[in-house]
Amino acid sequence: MVRKRVLSLVLAAMLTVLYPAAAFAESTGAESEKDKESAVTEVKYLSLDDAIEIMTTSGTRAETAELNKESDTAVANGYSENYKNISDGLDTIDAAGSQSVSAQQIIMQYHLNASSATDLVLASTIANVTNQTIYDSIKAARDSGVSNTNKNIMKERRDFARKYTDDNYTADINQIKKDTVNIYNTVLLAEENYKIAQENLEAQNKILKNITAKKNVGVLSKKDVLEAKSAVTDAESDVRAAETQMEYAHMSFNYLLGFDPMQEVVFTDELSADTSEVADVETAVENALANRNEIKGADFAEKIYEILAGSVSAYPKNSSTRMTADINYKTAQKTANDARVQIEIDVRNKAAVVSDKKAELVAAAALQEYASEGLRLVELTYEEGLSTPDELLEMQVKVYQSNLNAANAAAAYNLAVIEYNDAQGIGTMRIPF
Repeated sequence: MVRKRVLSLVLAAMLTVLYPAAAFAESTGAESEKDKESAVTEVKYLSLDDAIEIMTTSGTRAETAELNKESDTAVANGYSENYKNISDGLDTIDAAGSQSVSAQQIIMQYHLNASSATDLVLASTIANVTNQTIYDSIKAARDSGVSNTNKNIMKERRDFARKYTDDNYTADINQIKKDTVNIYNTVLLAEENYKIAQENLEAQNKILKNITAKKNVGVLSKKDVLEAKSAVTDAESDVRAAETQMEYAHMSFNYLLGFDPMQEVVFTDELSADTSEVADVETAVENALANRNEIKGADFAEKIYEILAGSVSAYPKNSSTRMTADINYKTAQKTANDARVQIEIDVRNKAAVVSDKKAELVAAAALQEYASEGLRLVELTYEEGLSTPDELLEMQVKVYQSNLNAANAAAAYNLAVIEYNDAQGIGTMRIPF
């Protein structure tokens, strides 16, 4: 049960970072196998800050973030160009509208003799052709999207994209940091679980040696020895499982950072709960409502639908066009309001999780202390013949489980704090422009 719980925790963390965006470091055909082996055998020492620096400044994930930023800038520039084209088109329409002519204007322009019927027909024909040409040019412009509504929308899109391109980049970087912290702590947890499993195996072997010695002098039975051997076998299995999980965690970390899967990396930080002060929930909610990208995107959509609704305000209220535009606007308003409620719920829930995980952290530390003291007392009474081998084996298992629980509680608390802190800022969601 313990192994399954530990394995599921580690695998869950892996799943959040194992996707195509992470890539191995590129190698060239010219690179020799000897060079590769040398690079792999060279031990890397990394703190969490070192890992974050690598992830946010180099490699595929960082490159993707930069490309996304360039793409957002290009989108903003495209909106700017479209805005100018529409503005120029509107100027052209205005100019064309002022150029419409009548037969009398043609007569005056060409100094035709108005008394001549032929001249009158000619002037009318010229005027009709001229006005048709003007009409066709205006229609073509409007068919291509030249309108005050589209001009206003394009301006909003341009300004919005320019304003929040950096926020989108920050969201990408936040996701990278979050994944890096997650996988780094996952490796630390896997290493700690492996260490704990080894310590348990050592303790179980010590108990087996003691029980065997007492059986040899007739104090204990063969059954006691067999039970102790069974405990050792279980402990050996725990060590193998913990080692497999640790190796997998290391390879996953290497994958995420673009290292060779077999690169040896020594983690210089230790697994410990970050119990530094966190923001109170009301402050956190206020920060989230002011910063989260989800709200900015919803507010922008509301503004666009407001413009569209205003563009058809002259239509009858019961017309399909007017009703559809009004419904879309009201829906966008509701979505924007709902986004704020959802963000608040999200932050308050994450605050509650932090509180719960902190309580679990305290409880795990207490159980760890109780188990350790219980083992000490059983060991004393066992030597005096007042405790059985079964009681000794049972207490050693409790110590093992309490140590695992304490390590898992520390990792879970750290993850909860990370999620809570992230929820108060821009977040990790990109805004579609």
